[in-house]
Amino acid sequence: MSETVPLNARSLTFKRNGKRCILEFDSEYLTCSFHDWPAVHITKTPLWRIMPDLIIDRSVPDFSRRYGQVARYTFLASIVVYFSDIRTHVPLLAPALLLCAAYSMYWNFRGVYPPEKTKIVSEWGEEIAVIPHYEHIAEQRKGFEDALLETVREARHKHYDA
Repeated sequence: MSETVPLNARSLTFKRNGKRCILEFDSEYLTCSFHDWPAVHITKTPLWRIMPDLIIDRSVPDFSRRYGQVARYTFLASIVVYFSDIRTHVPLLAPALLLCAAYSMYWNFRGVYPPEKTKIVSEWGEEIAVIPHYEHIAEQRKGFEDALLETVREARHKHYDA
């Protein structure tokens, strides 16, 4: 049945956290490519090791929480510096801290959006790939997920029933 899956449903390309992600599968493997210039990280996972159900997750990633804490404390430090005597000796410290807080807040919000993500997980619970639910790839994502699940079920059936 996986031979009847259209070629355009066998791959999905999107950008997440500044990295270009390409997910592709054939009848045996799921290949995940993460392009973060100049580095490229590629993983290849046998389809029979992937869980036959995808997880829809709404959790906040750890790096986003960390950026939120950095933003909060940097913002408080800029307020303290602005109203203290340090400002006369280092006049640009408060604006610099405020700029750092804004930068951290940007990455905090960027990590939280979109709130829903589809996780492809191995049978041991290892996270293989995360697909964000962006509106501009919704149709391609749905087609990719459906085709992947169908092919994974076939691969698991062949592997475990052989």
